[in-house]
Amino acid sequence: MAFAIGIDASTQSVKAVAFGPDGAQLGLGRVPLSLDEPRPGWAEQEPQDWYEAMVGALRDLGRQVDLGQATGVAVTCQRDTVVLLDADMQAVRPAFVWLDSRAADQVRRFGPLGVHEITGKPASYTDALYKLIWVREHEPETLAKTATVYDTSGYLIHRLTGRRVTSLATAGTLTLLDIGARDYSPTLLEFAGLRRDQLPDLVETMGVAGSVAADAAVVTGLPEGLPVISTLGDGQAAGLGSGVAHGDTGYISLGTGIAVGAASHHHVHSPAFRTLEGYAPGKFYLEGVIANGAYLITWFVKTFGISGQPELSISAEESLNALAEKVPVGSDGLLCLPYFSGVLSPYWDPHARGSFLGLRGTHGLPEMYRSVLEGIAYEILLTFRALEDSRGEALRDLVVMGGGAASRLWLQIIADICGRDVQVCNQSEVTALGAAMHAAAATGLLPGATLEETVAAMTSRGVTYRPRADAVAEYARWFELYRDVYEANRGIFARIDAHFLSRNENWPVPSDNGKAPR
Repeated sequence: MAFAIGIDASTQSVKAVAFGPDGAQLGLGRVPLSLDEPRPGWAEQEPQDWYEAMVGALRDLGRQVDLGQATGVAVTCQRDTVVLLDADMQAVRPAFVWLDSRAADQVRRFGPLGVHEITGKPASYTDALYKLIWVREHEPETLAKTATVYDTSGYLIHRLTGRRVTSLATAGTLTLLDIGARDYSPTLLEFAGLRRDQLPDLVETMGVAGSVAADAAVVTGLPEGLPVISTLGDGQAAGLGSGVAHGDTGYISLGTGIAVGAASHHHVHSPAFRTLEGYAPGKFYLEGVIANGAYLITWFVKTFGISGQPELSISAEESLNALAEKVPVGSDGLLCLPYFSGVLSPYWDPHARGSFLGLRGTHGLPEMYRSVLEGIAYEILLTFRALEDSRGEALRDLVVMGGGAASRLWLQIIADICGRDVQVCNQSEVTALGAAMHAAAATGLLPGATLEETVAAMTSRGVTYRPRADAVAEYARWFELYRDVYEANRGIFARIDAHFLSRNENWPVPSDNGKAPR
């Protein structure tokens, strides 16, 4: 059977997944990745590890399916991660991973200088631009050795094809792209101290980025000459893989962090979300990012020593869900602000902190756990309301994917708080599927089908969670209280963070001298 391959190069692993014309998963190879954190707030990876993991994942896939039956391959990737290569295409230093927060001072100084208007991305420590400015200011010798600046996908495409190109959509994650002009911004290149010739050429989404070179074919098992198709970054690819290619459905990717978005036929922007390249030229994804999603569930389990019931094959999360289901809507008057790693959408404040508000002696682990799930769901609603306001169009329903979609309680809470149907994706590897949809449409896996027809044919939805009228009304009252919590504590969060930074020599203390950046 013919199939398309989606490669998902995420922060924690590289996966290679084969999908048939109906979206059925035919095989999966996966190799984990490690993350180096040499100092608090720093996060790095070796690009060579990405490549070796991709090779391993493809070889694993090749033991399950005949790679000679592939019609095309596309590489989606972790976004906002950046690698600097020398003239021999070797890494000059480890890659800056998206969650690296060392450039907080650069965000403060350069973020207000029109970056959002140019890129569609509100200033955030996750953005690659500010890490590149940090290199210019702190490691000028590194910049002097740099011949090419790549996103993760572009680097892996180069290793597959030998071509110095990247997808226009994934190039946007470098925060160097003028989303309106659909080319690199001279202003942002100047900020970063880069020249245009240090950036790869841009390939339109669903365009042919190249073909598998002979040497890559030998090590990966892919057929020489197999088309390599330009695709999206992982968050947008998850949206496409969930079937969101029109304007009235929103998507939620419930992972370690959470992507919340919708498709748009118009270029609109707001401080509450990012405006990103969409699934086709002239299309956009409007996307909010919640820094702490399933991460908080893991934190809760570890912090409070929840063990579950292994003898009954019941996990810690399932045990917590069973307890939290008995807690009334609103967690008996307890609110959780889930900003344990700062907040991205909609406030973009690295100083924000998590908190439980309203604790009483009658509260215990069930109420606290349910309030965590509710707090994240309130954040999802904040983003969707901002998307709807900017688009001028309501979202009819929501589709959800990711590890968190296994929690029936959480999905019902999201449906009740957002007041919309929540449908679950049947496929588990939705991000890789989104990339594979581009490869399938570009190479004719479904003969004569458009991209939209390909997406419809390869998408499958499962159970639907419907909002309950009484819970919707009760949550609406709690949401009115919740939305004021951050603003009421914003100044206190900043003071706490400033005190912490001043007492920890490993963290740079942001200056606030009012000087314009040079």
